[in-house]
Amino acid sequence: MTLLDETHPPLVQIERAVQARAKEVSLDLSAADGEAGLRTLIDNEIGRWAGEYRRGRRPYELADPEAVSERAFRNLAGYGPLAPLLG
Repeated sequence: MTLLDETHPPLVQIERAVQARAKEVSLDLSAADGEAGLRTLIDNEIGRWAGEYRRGRRPYELADPEAVSERAFRNLAGYGPLAPLLG
């Protein structure tokens, strides 16, 4: 991700980066380790964001990385904001 993406909210930027990486590595969510693999990709992208913030490449850090991680996972692997209501 680059600063050119700053027109989109952080969650959208992280989800898009994770989707691109999942496609690169051919992540299969139906596999036994699929969800764990997705969580790893999300955590890596959040870590990348934090690193870019420390290097001055992001104008702000994520206020609640754990919440961003959980929401990105729900959006990418489940029913998004409906997941808590359906569970």
